[in-house]
Amino acid sequence: MELPLSKNTYKSKITEFKLQQGLFVALFSNHTQATDTFFREINKKYLQLYFCTKGKISFSMGEETKKEVFKTKHAVLLHHPSENLPLNLLVHPNSELFVMAISTHKTEEILPEINQFLSQRRTEKTLVELLEISTSIFQALGQIKQTSLQNNYKNLYQTAKTFEVLSLFFDLLQENSNPRNPENQVEVKHIKKVKELLSQNLFSPPSMEELCTQTGLSPYKLTHGFKRLFGDTPYGYILNKKLEIGKELLEENIIQVKDVAFKLGYENPSHFILAFKKKYGITPKQYLKEQV
Repeated sequence: MELPLSKNTYKSKITEFKLQQGLFVALFSNHTQATDTFFREINKKYLQLYFCTKGKISFSMGEETKKEVFKTKHAVLLHHPSENLPLNLLVHPNSELFVMAISTHKTEEILPEINQFLSQRRTEKTLVELLEISTSIFQALGQIKQTSLQNNYKNLYQTAKTFEVLSLFFDLLQENSNPRNPENQVEVKHIKKVKELLSQNLFSPPSMEELCTQTGLSPYKLTHGFKRLFGDTPYGYILNKKLEIGKELLEENIIQVKDVAFKLGYENPSHFILAFKKKYGITPKQYLKEQV
């Protein structure tokens, strides 16, 4: 492992993905009721990204006592180019954290504009960025974890998905940093309202016509604006949210797969199984076995 770390409670399961020189990926899964504490360094030679895919994560840097917190579907980017800084990382109960570290040398090779962009955003030489990740990023992280491929094919697939996550993350970071004109700000406000409406009505969502009437946006502007902001179409977002609920129900291990499908509104459980496998890379039954 290129970036060694130490931990003091030994509760979490740590899965390392050995991909390429200069690229480190690991998954921390804390399925206990205790908080796990990890100590590591913000290595000056690496950009470090932390993706919370479940639960809650806390961290503090250097000698700071105040802890920053980020939750499911949020990520933090950390970098300090002049020296290594100690990082205190807390993985809370029933939480999962993806860690990605890519060397600045490697970003210079594959994404040279990233180093220049990030250097302009540092405050007092330390770079800390916290943002909500898109559904596309969240889905790609799940595919890294759940792929059923073996040997070299698995390594190739996970490497490609890691670069997909990095590309989507930095694209989102740059997009969020660009100033928007007043007209676009109004559109963004309307599109965020659409997301709120869909989240509140997952099982009886408003039609596209109703959404357009409420926002004053055309179907094209609404669909493409939603995908640009959240990485998915409005109804793709609904599907993914339902599958996330289905995954949580499976983790509780109380009801059968077919009952989960019916609860989510699927008339045919096989349609749920196909959608679940497409999103997570394994069937619901295989996922249940992994939870045992």
